[in-house]
Amino acid sequence: TRKRKFWTASDMFDGADLPQKITELRTHAASLPPDIKIVLFMNMVTEEGLPMFTRALALGLEPKLSALSKWLELWTAEEKSHGQILDRYAFVTNLFQMTAVEKYVFEYLRIGYNPKWIYQPYATIAYALMQEAATRVSHTNVAKLARNHDQLLQKILSRIAGDEEFHYQFYLETYREIINLDPNTALEVASSMWPSIEMPGAAQANFENYARVANQLKVYSLPQYQEIVTKVIQLLNIGSLTNLNDVGQKAQSAIMAIPNRLEKISERIHISLKSKTFNTDILFGNPQIILPGA
Repeated sequence: TRKRKFWTASDMFDGADLPQKITELRTHAASLPPDIKIVLFMNMVTEEGLPMFTRALALGLEPKLSALSKWLELWTAEEKSHGQILDRYAFVTNLFQMTAVEKYVFEYLRIGYNPKWIYQPYATIAYALMQEAATRVSHTNVAKLARNHDQLLQKILSRIAGDEEFHYQFYLETYREIINLDPNTALEVASSMWPSIEMPGAAQANFENYARVANQLKVYSLPQYQEIVTKVIQLLNIGSLTNLNDVGQKAQSAIMAIPNRLEKISERIHISLKSKTFNTDILFGNPQIILPGA
């Protein structure tokens, strides 16, 4: 097992000098454009969803199985640090209207998350594999955007992305073993899960607008998901699997067709986009955000 350095949210801040550095930190954070603040906010909300994701994974992974139980405990502990550090950064830098942010997170958790894959171990792993990859991509891309504004934020997001990469690799290798042991069922499940990944929060105010900002900045959208699916298909050698029954062969063909399908959907969505504006109360002054059309 690869050893990784344990880190905490407090490691990112020099506690002794923090009072003197707050002004500097706030100056750097204030230089972030509104659209970068929005995608950072969305990443933060995702990490604050830990209670929902832990519940869903616990039901899906059957933690009575000792190996998966130990993994889930480690995963939960590490993910806790992600939400903690982003919340602390936002508070210290006075980046957001925190009352509005906390209300949004409360509603996000109150609505809950009951995905179709609960109680299905294979589907749970198939989902978690893609979700971890998506989260890693999103944090990595926001870190790149933050680089010229705030090096501390870049460091925080890069550290989180490193954890997400480790989690992604765990689920990737786990699904590889599932395919080795039960290829036909594994492919059938993947073919139903991977055309899209269901994320909580879609019913909340401005969710679609925030997602369009992420798409506009190329932080995370269908093209990024297409790249993830394509890479996973290659890494798991889906196209070269043999000795499959009819169910497995049908699922294999369906999986191999997902990247092209996603590309066509992405093109249709892009063409249909119309320019619009929206206001968001998570930022001071409730500014108007412009979303350009196709």
